[in-house]
Amino acid sequence: MSPRASDSVESGKLETASLETLDWPLLLKALEARVGSTPGREKIRHFQLASTVDEARRRQQETTELRALLDDGIAVPVGGVRDIRRHVEAATKGQILVPGELGDVADTLEACQRVKETLSSHAGTCPTVLATASRLHDLQDLCQLLRRSFTASGELSGETYPTLADLRTRIHASHQRIKDRLAALLASEDLAPLAQDRYATIRNDRYVVPLKVQARAMDIGIVHDTSGSGRTVFVEPKQVVSLNNELKMAEATLRRTERKILAELTGRVATEGARILENVDLFARIEVMVARARLSQDLDASPPRISDRPLMRLKQVRHPVLVLRGVRVVPNDLEIGVEHQAILLSGPNTGGKTVALKTMGLAALMTRAGLHLPAEAGSEVGFFGRVLTDIGDRQTVEEDLSTFSAHMLTLKGILDCLDAGGEDTLVLIDEISVGTDPGQGAVLARALLEALVDTGARVVATTHYPELKALAVRDARFMNARVVYDPVRLRPTFQVEMGLPGRSYAFDIAGRLGLPARVVQRARGWLERGERALEDLLGELERSLARVRAERVELSRARKALEARKRDYEARLARLEEEREQVQREALKEFEEEIKQAREQLRAVVRDLQRGGDRPAQRVARARARVEGLARKVQSLAPAPRGRRETPIPRSKLRVGMKVWIAGAGKQGTIVALPAHDGGMVETMVGGLRIKTWPDDLFRHPPAGRAQPTPPPPRTARARAATPERPRLSPPPTSEELAHAMQTSANALDLRGLRADEALEEIDRFLDRAALQGDTIVFIIHGHGTGALKKATRAHLAQSPYVARFQPGEKHQGGDGVTVVGLR
Repeated sequence: MSPRASDSVESGKLETASLETLDWPLLLKALEARVGSTPGREKIRHFQLASTVDEARRRQQETTELRALLDDGIAVPVGGVRDIRRHVEAATKGQILVPGELGDVADTLEACQRVKETLSSHAGTCPTVLATASRLHDLQDLCQLLRRSFTASGELSGETYPTLADLRTRIHASHQRIKDRLAALLASEDLAPLAQDRYATIRNDRYVVPLKVQARAMDIGIVHDTSGSGRTVFVEPKQVVSLNNELKMAEATLRRTERKILAELTGRVATEGARILENVDLFARIEVMVARARLSQDLDASPPRISDRPLMRLKQVRHPVLVLRGVRVVPNDLEIGVEHQAILLSGPNTGGKTVALKTMGLAALMTRAGLHLPAEAGSEVGFFGRVLTDIGDRQTVEEDLSTFSAHMLTLKGILDCLDAGGEDTLVLIDEISVGTDPGQGAVLARALLEALVDTGARVVATTHYPELKALAVRDARFMNARVVYDPVRLRPTFQVEMGLPGRSYAFDIAGRLGLPARVVQRARGWLERGERALEDLLGELERSLARVRAERVELSRARKALEARKRDYEARLARLEEEREQVQREALKEFEEEIKQAREQLRAVVRDLQRGGDRPAQRVARARARVEGLARKVQSLAPAPRGRRETPIPRSKLRVGMKVWIAGAGKQGTIVALPAHDGGMVETMVGGLRIKTWPDDLFRHPPAGRAQPTPPPPRTARARAATPERPRLSPPPTSEELAHAMQTSANALDLRGLRADEALEEIDRFLDRAALQGDTIVFIIHGHGTGALKKATRAHLAQSPYVARFQPGEKHQGGDGVTVVGLR
């Protein structure tokens, strides 16, 4: 054997031994328990880890997809497959399969079709798994043929094969004729005295009757058998010999016909043999995928992110085998290769160091196997091509090896395996260099660890040597970690902390176990001064950490109390705000009623003016002042929006192209034209429609909450100053004047995009302002649309006291999509 081959064999032995040490076979048994078919179980017994990072990622994705289906309550039907491989092999060799074997073939083909259809119907959830399932061959024609060929009891179907039905009918009739003839003979004068019983029976596949032994010499027929006592002979009477012969011939014909049909069916199976075996293999692979997903559920596991670097960052990970056994496992954050190449794990015995080692090893193996990790989401694991371990006591009597010697041989083998480089290797060592002189063991352990790290391997080792705990200070490739020990309760917590070395607590544990104090104290005195100082320093550090943890818990408790108080205050404030808004809404309702009454009074004034009443200017001014005063009061009482309180965009900041929220329309739009004068309206584009609105209705954002800003009064002081406020006493405009009037942004109201009820309110406000300003002609833009808005607008104008006449716009005015209104 060449040196390279010898190294490969040794590496294989070490890897196999490492799998045993890490309890990997127990995890495979758990996986096997979740598989039902023999081919599926064989897949797990010959389970191979992924050989490339891409394959590992694909397996993880398969498990993730199927886990998603299971979590959604979708069962993947992986039952019903029989181990038909030997049946197919027999068929290809020319052996005729019996009905039960052909039925197994049909069951298996149906199972393959079911799983393919199920996965195809959830292609969006499991595309990676479907890539395997889609390779299942469509053998439905063969399956249906086999199903049609047999009855539910497994007999060849007479309905499918009428020849069989005819033969069976003939045979049944033959049976009945023979029974009837024998019954008649037993009742006859010749045989009745000789009959032992009044029934017919079968001997040598022929019908006979039981007669007394004297019948042997009477030449009644053929004697086929004698009873045990010798008193009875079973005779086939001469009268039924030909009938029995006919029956036997019919049965032989039936058997030949059935065999011929079975041979034809077997031939079909043989023809499809290769594709059937491929289906069995693919089905077994899918069944193992489903088992991985079920194991993920049972472990409450999460998929790891597979890194391109050889590292491990595990979040709240638990030992999977212990979880499956129902053991309460303390979760831990573990890492290697993130910032440091090697971890030195120290702390008391029975504190969980070995469990932490095995958890990390299993995490590397599970990642390659496509198994989710019993850890929180977000854990990250690199692709470790090898996991090599030196865990446990390997002393043997047969090979005359001490514990120390066995460890040294194992570590030598690991170093030999890493000669060519160990960048993708995870090495786990429990109690390195234990079993020899502590001083020599410590320096030997350091040399071994440095040699392992020099190969590029990631190394995790547990130790009690103080010298190794100090190694992390001198060599940046190493980092300390410890299992925490409760110094108050004097027991391990099984919690791992990265970045700190741990104490061994040998003296504390010995004292807790009852060792006399004087003995413990004497041992402390003999401890080397430097080592004692280190132990004392670690002890003080742990006590300080315990105090910090206690303070952290107290701070967390105080923060939660403050958050609860804050939520209480916010709830109270919300209730007060709701009450304030309710009061405002009630007041608003009262003032809106007053505005409605004032508007009616204003309309009455307009009617008086039209009739030539006295002192019109004063009456108009008083009515207008009342309306606007009430409007401002209503605005001040309008409920403010909850959450962010927006203010209108300053008019000086308005720009063409600006995105704005239009409070009156309750929609977002874009400014397309600014006011022609200081008191004019802004033109906006909303969903393809132009809408005119007052600048004070424009906001940068939609108001937070359900309330929206109440629109401002119809006119501002500045707008009134810009437009002369005088009543008009001249006659209303004529139709000719309406036809030649020019539309501007100041005398037009755009209703497009509004509902009918919203539009009618806007018309009333618009006409109020127009009348107060003394306008004679105004334009209402409603568009064509369905015609509903146009019809509602003109019906409302016909009833308005402001309106003298109205008519559709001329072509240059916008046509029938515009109504030109002449005011009284």
